[in-house]
Amino acid sequence: MPLKKPHRLFLYAALLAIILALLGVFAWLPPIAQPQWYHDFSEHRTLSGVPHFFNVGSNLAFHLVALWGLWHLAGGRTQLQYRWEYTLWRGFFVLILLVGFGSGYYHLAPSNNSLFWDRLPIALAFAVLLVITLEERINTALTLPTLLLLLPYAAFGVLYWWWTEQTGNGDLRPYLLMQLLTLSLLPAITLLYQGRYQRRHDIAVTVSLYLLAVVCEWLDHEIHALTQFISGHTLKHLLIALSIAWLVRMLKRRKPILSTSSVRQYSQQDAG
Repeated sequence: MPLKKPHRLFLYAALLAIILALLGVFAWLPPIAQPQWYHDFSEHRTLSGVPHFFNVGSNLAFHLVALWGLWHLAGGRTQLQYRWEYTLWRGFFVLILLVGFGSGYYHLAPSNNSLFWDRLPIALAFAVLLVITLEERINTALTLPTLLLLLPYAAFGVLYWWWTEQTGNGDLRPYLLMQLLTLSLLPAITLLYQGRYQRRHDIAVTVSLYLLAVVCEWLDHEIHALTQFISGHTLKHLLIALSIAWLVRMLKRRKPILSTSSVRQYSQQDAG
């Protein structure tokens, strides 16, 4: 059911407050260079001639879950209301597939230059997922403008970081801003807006799994020392793959709340 205008304005103001707060924090922070200790992972084992074997091999999980998502979309096993929504989701899973290749390449010989190919598809995937959430939960009219805004910005954030590292003044702020915007706005949007599809709580599960993966990344050496088998960074890869698998599960199980005609009416009134 369309929201009353005062309610809509409050929700828009809440999202704008989150965006402005993050922009303010990142504008206040000094440039954040890539610490070189980041490349010193605890996984150093070489198996079958592959260095850092489990950090490299665990990227297979990204390939598997991305292919599962693409197969699910291709088989008509999900209910989306517009053809271009299939395109957005396919683009997201293709980017996850590229994350697997980029991350695997990076972990063969970790460095800032190889990390570029890991981070570029990650940033683009974050942007696409945010666009999907905006158009599914708030208004389909947001699709094209946010896509044209967020995709170039995501690519810029990674390119800017790489270029500043080459000049000796590395700055991760634009790249980190893309991630934090997505991780902040996804749960906020799904909490504030019912949207056009069921199972909005699955987004919160996905974000929670991703945040848990980040904690494992921070505890890379400690987890490896504790388990004597798997490192925190390898576990990070598996948890993020699980978070993507949860999205595939969501697509498989959810159904539209509104009919296509109701969606058009909802979007027109929400834009008014």
